[in-house]
Order: sequence, then C-alpha cells, then structure tokens
Amino acid sequence: MTGTVRLILFVLVAWLAVAFPARAQSSLASRVLAGGIPQTSLTLNPQLVVGPSPASGTIILPAAAPSGATVVNLKSSKTSVATVPANVTIPAGATQANFKIDTASVSSSTPVTITASLNAMTKEPVLQVKP
Repeated sequence: MTGTVRLILFVLVAWLAVAFPARAQSSLASRVLAGGIPQTSLTLNPQLVVGPSPASGTIILPAAAPSGATVVNLKSSKTSVATVPANVTIPAGATQANFKIDTASVSSSTPVTITASLNAMTKEPVLQVKP
C-alpha cells in the first residue's frame, strides 16, 4: 500500500472516529487508528486438487461482520475448470465463511485464479487443478 493510500485511509478513519465516536471503539477503527492495517484473507483447501474432486475456500475478516452481514463477491478465472458461487455471505457477528469449489476433469495441469472482492479489497489465490 502506498503512502498516499495509507494517509487517505488514516484521515478517513480519523474523521469517522470524530463523526461517530461510539463506533471508534470498534475493532476495525481501533486497529487502523493504532497503525495496524487489518487484512481480509482468502485461503483455498487444498491448493492443488485432482479434477473432478471438490475444494473449498475460506474467507476470514479482520473483525466481525456488521449487522446486516457482509457479502463477498467470488469469481473463477476458468469456469470450465473450477466454479465458485457468485458470492458468499458472512453473517453479522461472524468473522469467516466457507464456500465450495467444484472442479472438472482436465487433461493437463491448469491454474485457476479464485478472486474474492470486498469493497476495494481483492484477494486472488491460485487453485491448481491436475489430471
């Protein structure tokens, strides 16, 4: 993350803390104000799979999802090889959600990028599908 982006993020969070002081105690605001940048993660299990065996993905938020839940958009770079749901919902109060990845038989080893998008954050691990 560039210095400019960090500065903008810091100013935005500081403004939110002043505008909404009760929310400043939330773990996200306090982590950013303390200088830490919380990270959302996406892990694949396994990262190497023999098609057509299934795999799974787990999205982990740095703090509990707010009321109303958090929806993370998903995409596969090669839908003929690996498919994912269009999105996964992390319920209010939860920090993670799992989703299934269906794979197809392949004739040669094929890398598939699984993309998870939440606001401006994107995670793109690679699932390797083997014959």
